[in-house]
Amino acid sequence: MQTLFLILLACTSSKSTEDPIFLDLPPLPTASEELEAAVRSEVHKPRWLSISLMGEVRGELEPCGCPTLPYGGFKRRETMLNEYSELFSHFHFDAGELLLKGFSTESQLNASDRALTLAKLSKKMNVTVWTPGPSDLQAVGLDLLQELDGPQRISATWIDHSGNWIFNPTAVVESGGIKVGVIGLSAPILDPLQNKDLSFLDPKEAIPKALKTLPEHLDLIIGLGSINDDKITSLRAQHPEISAYLTTRGGSYDEPRSNGKVATIIEAPERGRYVQQIYIRLGSTPSTPLFNPIETQDWRELIVKRQKDAASGHSFKEPDLFKQEGSGLNIFYNELIALNKSFDYGAHTETDDLLSDFRTFQLEQAQVQAKKPLEPLKKGYASVGACVRCHTKEMAKWSLTKHARAWEALVQKKETDNPECIGCHSTGFSQPGGFGELSQLNIRRFQAVQCESCHGPMQGHPDEESVQSTPISKDTCTGCHDEANSPSFDWSTYLHKSTCQ
Repeated sequence: MQTLFLILLACTSSKSTEDPIFLDLPPLPTASEELEAAVRSEVHKPRWLSISLMGEVRGELEPCGCPTLPYGGFKRRETMLNEYSELFSHFHFDAGELLLKGFSTESQLNASDRALTLAKLSKKMNVTVWTPGPSDLQAVGLDLLQELDGPQRISATWIDHSGNWIFNPTAVVESGGIKVGVIGLSAPILDPLQNKDLSFLDPKEAIPKALKTLPEHLDLIIGLGSINDDKITSLRAQHPEISAYLTTRGGSYDEPRSNGKVATIIEAPERGRYVQQIYIRLGSTPSTPLFNPIETQDWRELIVKRQKDAASGHSFKEPDLFKQEGSGLNIFYNELIALNKSFDYGAHTETDDLLSDFRTFQLEQAQVQAKKPLEPLKKGYASVGACVRCHTKEMAKWSLTKHARAWEALVQKKETDNPECIGCHSTGFSQPGGFGELSQLNIRRFQAVQCESCHGPMQGHPDEESVQSTPISKDTCTGCHDEANSPSFDWSTYLHKSTCQ
């Protein structure tokens, strides 16, 4: 038998004879030490609630199948809320940026009708409070934003030029005997066209004024809205009356920031594709910051048990761990719930009717737009059949791209009658000189992302010298390849993949 001996030698300088220097490092904190760092306050009777937080829905009515994660939609949200809202006293908040589809108003032919539908659906979802954001104002204007049939709107930071609040600055909402005071914190309006209707009151001034409108004997005080993280960071220490800020995500989504000493920041994911579900045990004053000293697994076990108890009709019994750790604190746990296919089992409700009615309206409007007389010097769509006569090499190369197979995706997903999808999977839909009626003839002619989707309407070319292609720019692509539906979009890379040259 052979034996293998390994000698491991450390590589050191032969000239060094000094002993290595070991720094005195501080001990790692334990869970109990982190808990002691939180500010324990008065011990109050325990109260349990949950909050479903949305934000930056940005006009998304139904899940889009294009992203890598085709989640979202109001129907799935309704089903999810039916499951989760019965566990504890429940509140549903929207931090704003609800109405405008995408980041641009270009080609938003049905913007006001979309906004009306979104507001009605949000009300149907029992959104308790909504703090409008700048894009909500951009979508419909101030008058319609005030008149919409939708959830209660608040904002302490939007005022008219006389200094009066546009909306109520706060709201007090109640569920299961728990009262929550909400302060609306809308982001500033940067569009000069919208600034003519209102002014922005700095939150440092707005919050003290808004707090005076709240009654005593609340269970929790929160800020809700779209102001950015940098602003909130400075507000947390200045206004200890607020326990938590529930906000939109801004540039990117961050996990909740909580240390038990200042107000917690919890963000909503964008596009309504996830619900930020927050479980709270109140054991102290309404201003005590939310804090989480309890392990994730313990929270999950509690939630699962509560779901089973609710399904069987049993009352809630608080575990001893939560009694002990939550004494004199307001503790919380959050989880992002993906609105995926697991929530597609819901029965037919009024939500389905509202979505169906809006689809029908969109298709009717598409036909109206397609039949509109062309403006002077504007041309209609010739379709790919006209291009191939002269551009056979380009057509051959295009036929191998994903653009050429764009319609197939709708066939596979059975969405060929969905106007939310057709515009980006065909050419000239709902455009003057294009098509609106979903006849077999029109689909054969205009299906897929053809030449004119990139080069512009070319009817009359080459006989009419005035008809020339439109230069391709990044804006040509981002109407469909936006952040939500094409998150990995890179202009130069995608252009190389889809070029017909």
